[in-house]
Amino acid sequence: MPLSVLTHFGGAGIALYAAHRLGAAPGTWWASWLFALGAQGICRLFTRPEWNVNVTHRVYDAWKPFFKSFRSFWVFCIGMAAVILYSMDKLFSIFFLAH
Repeated sequence: MPLSVLTHFGGAGIALYAAHRLGAAPGTWWASWLFALGAQGICRLFTRPEWNVNVTHRVYDAWKPFFKSFRSFWVFCIGMAAVILYSMDKLFSIFFLAH
């Protein structure tokens, strides 16, 4: 858990700094989404199922009442990731105009 917090908040901090320094790159949300899918696939292949890294093997316990299968949970997660990344793309384009 501590490493997860570090990587997620650290990565977000680096991204905000880079956007501030370099400007936004509008329309690239889909590349981030594909990268996330690739990272998830690698985690599914190379990490232990009990670790469930990047939601690769089972529904998180808190979400079990809402999803009957892992597949429906996974589709929900990748769909929400797409929506969030698209929204961030639009927001970054407003606040960090490309130089």
